[in-house]
Amino acid sequence: MALINCRECGNQISDSAVACPRCGVAAPGGNCALVFTRPSLARAAVHAEVHVDGYPYGSLRAHGRIVVPVTPGSHHVEVRTNQGKSGVTTVTVSGGDTELKVGLGLMGSPKFR
Repeated sequence: MALINCRECGNQISDSAVACPRCGVAAPGGNCALVFTRPSLARAAVHAEVHVDGYPYGSLRAHGRIVVPVTPGSHHVEVRTNQGKSGVTTVTVSGGDTELKVGLGLMGSPKFR
């Protein structure tokens, strides 16, 4: 655990804090987005459910896009297709990141870029 300054009030807080205890701002260490996309060649019948840190964020089909806001730190990412395939990984977001792109292959497996 490292101490960082809240982006809103400057209070020193843990880098894993979800909200600042002083001012209440969400993502006090900064914001980043995990951007999930599907290629246009993906089979439309195969959709992939996106879960980040155990929470479902939606389902992707061909040409789809889901944007998941996250705070700096480690995040558990799981993608499950309606055909029983899945991919799991841990993504580490640094304070300077603003966007991490996650492409999903033709069968729904994650490919981080």
